Amino acid sequence: MVLRRKFILGAVAGLVILAGGPRAIARDELPASQPADTEGVKAKNKAVKVLVRPAAPAVKDYREAARANAKTALEKAKTQDKKIELDKALVFTLRDGRLDGEWRDPTVTTAPLRLNVTDRDGSWMLVRASTGAAADPARDNISLTRYDFDPGHDSAPYAINMNMSRARFLQINAAYGPRAPLQSLNFSQFANGVRLMIFESQNGRVKAGRNITAPTLQQLKKNAPDDVRRYLAPVLRQLTGEDFFRPGAAEVYQVFDDIPADPRVEQKIDELLPALDDPGFVEREAASKKLMGLGVPGLIAVLRLNRVDLSPEQQSRLDAIIVSYSRETVDPVSAREDVDFLLDCLSYPDLVVRQHAVDALSEATGQRVDIDPSLPDEKVMGAAEDFRKSLHKDEVPTTAPAADPNEPFRPRPGGAALLPRPVQLD
Repeated sequence: MVLRRKFILGAVAGLVILAGGPRAIARDELPASQPADTEGVKAKNKAVKVLVRPAAPAVKDYREAARANAKTALEKAKTQDKKIELDKALVFTLRDGRLDGEWRDPTVTTAPLRLNVTDRDGSWMLVRASTGAAADPARDNISLTRYDFDPGHDSAPYAINMNMSRARFLQINAAYGPRAPLQSLNFSQFANGVRLMIFESQNGRVKAGRNITAPTLQQLKKNAPDDVRRYLAPVLRQLTGEDFFRPGAAEVYQVFDDIPADPRVEQKIDELLPALDDPGFVEREAASKKLMGLGVPGLIAVLRLNRVDLSPEQQSRLDAIIVSYSRETVDPVSAREDVDFLLDCLSYPDLVVRQHAVDALSEATGQRVDIDPSLPDEKVMGAAEDFRKSLHKDEVPTTAPAADPNEPFRPRPGGAALLPRPVQLD
């Protein structure tokens, strides 16, 4: 019950912030759809409120007004004096297939505060309600919104709002402009999984809604790969600065096993190996900590290490290092021919990995891949998405959208369920 209440309150708070504050929604601002059978519903159950759909198609006008209100709210917000680096202030990690967020900046405010961010684009506004150091830290709530009213293309959201508490509650809402293919996006985490809700728009009306659930982020991507790649992944990248859907370092360097380890790091691994099998627990733990401190170069050296003569204790501690850098289980041989995996590797920060992915893509598809891996991340990922579309341009979609936006829209396969269209209680 507590989690459900948090989810509802978070959703309401996110929508209010994205729209620029509390606002009464007029009857003619809701999307048009086919009128309900009022008399038929009343005849079946007089105690039930009748759902009446207004006739005026005003969703487009509502989104324009919501964006204008958000822009006004941002302009009126007080600006923070000190500079802030979001990469240090807001830290996300992937644990058990879900996101763990931590706000490390000491800034506390109960009113909208425009942050002076130095390491990210867009405009950022913070509302943080702290219960105090002596109170339950799980009740510390943070609301952060990123605005970009000129994103460069119509499909990008103009506002992304995050509501988070230290109790692993996380909800993210994205609002889109009147020319975008989406009306809104909602991502949330709950006790045993994650949920993605997407509302598409067509001709100013809500065309369809999809509700996709999964136990982990990785499974969510498998259930709805197109929705995750096109919509959720860019939203999370803009908010967190990271791509949590790309392969983990362990998978990448296992697949591209011809990328060599640094000899200097290999020497450090050799020096630490005896301590990993030390009789003393404290000594073994200290060696594991030093090994972890070597970062990704240390991981590569561990993956290239000949383990034939190592003890079970040494093997176990080396495996723990690999697991800490892993996001999913892949078969290195088949992954090298998996086009989707290789395209996802193009977002990896190591230029050598990107070049290997381009070369492997050419071999797997038999086509020339004109993607420059040295370009900025967004351009590389855009080129990767264009290449992905070119491979599937002749395919017939599994589920075609209804020709008439007022007709029912079938859910996509992979766990996507149809959401009801917004209606108004009469």
